[in-house]
Amino acid sequence: MGSIFIAHRLLSSMTFRDIPCNPTNPYHVRTRGALARAEVAVSANQIPLMVCWEAVAASLGDAQAQYYTALALRNGIGTSKNIPMALEWLKKSVPQGNVDALKLVADMHQHGEIQLTPQEVKTLNESLEFYQRAERNQQAAEQFSRGMDRLIDQNRAISNALDGVLGGESYPGQKCGWSYAAYLRLKPKNPCGDR
Repeated sequence: MGSIFIAHRLLSSMTFRDIPCNPTNPYHVRTRGALARAEVAVSANQIPLMVCWEAVAASLGDAQAQYYTALALRNGIGTSKNIPMALEWLKKSVPQGNVDALKLVADMHQHGEIQLTPQEVKTLNESLEFYQRAERNQQAAEQFSRGMDRLIDQNRAISNALDGVLGGESYPGQKCGWSYAAYLRLKPKNPCGDR
């Protein structure tokens, strides 16, 4: 009981920068804290420290941190180059839906850094195709949304212009929020009750 109290007291007296990075995470730093420390390390241009904190976040299950750790290990940035370990981190990141990790696996295979079975290559290609289609669908949805926004803006401008043509005259439905264009197009018998 005494050692837990001492450890808690030690941790509570430490500041953000006092906690040393250790990939085994003996101070039980949470994912958010590890990622924040990695960001501070990058801004201070301390790349090995950044890689260490990314590895802590990766070990806690953060898919993007797993990808960045694999990237650092693949390229030997801030750590020694270790392709097998990079692949292990990618195997943890890809099932979480990290497309960047999937693309990195494909790139490593294409450059001969890793060997995949024919079935793994087939699965990889299908997954990449799926994500590319999803990306295209997302772009199409965004384009459709922008087009609809433009149409709404044009209709609003036309309504305002027609309302201005009346020169301040009122028309049935104006007090109920009908635009003049909608009123002319629909010609409701009871404008305030037809909505």
